Amino acid sequence: MVQNFLRRSETLLDQLEEAVKTQNASECFRLAHTLKGAARGIYALPFSMAALKLEMAGRGGNLSEAPSLMSSTRLVWKELVSWYRQGEGGATI
Repeated sequence: MVQNFLRRSETLLDQLEEAVKTQNASECFRLAHTLKGAARGIYALPFSMAALKLEMAGRGGNLSEAPSLMSSTRLVWKELVSWYRQGEGGATI
């Protein structure tokens, strides 16, 4: 289940990053909301909280802080992947 989440979230993160770059607030909201919920489903709470911040920015329509939030979200995601790989003996996603 976690491995599936990580694969899917990588694609969603790429799409979210594009939404942030193009300042598409509604798409930022939608994608961040999806990531937040999926992360909560596997108890990846730090990742869920990072996605929530992007969701809120998208909901408010103000993406001025979104590039910084996106960087933070990517960092938390990389930490999650690293943690998973350590637990799986270096498994790939």
